[in-house]
Amino acid sequence: MEFTYWIAATWRDGWFGKFTVAFLVFAILFVPFGVYQIVKLTAEEQKQWDNFAVTHDCKKIGQTSASSGVVVGMALNGQMGMGLTSEAGKTGWLCNDGVTYWRETPSR
Repeated sequence: MEFTYWIAATWRDGWFGKFTVAFLVFAILFVPFGVYQIVKLTAEEQKQWDNFAVTHDCKKIGQTSASSGVVVGMALNGQMGMGLTSEAGKTGWLCNDGVTYWRETPSR
């Protein structure tokens, strides 16, 4: 009950309140749908790769591990900046078409 009162009070709190409530409704309704779509597309892509690998007789030839690091730089106006970087591990596959394909190694 208290949450309902909070929503009503926030809605009456001008444009920012209306924006806050609309954002919450949007997040509750659409974020789960977006996550579902990403998982579905990832599964479809993996299925397509598996079919391609079988059809083209792909063999695993190498693997890199995931890495991360720190980047430090300077902007043109003289300000220093710092950031983090990461790269997923990859697996190399040599297929009978003569091309080496590098795919992200699935996380466990």
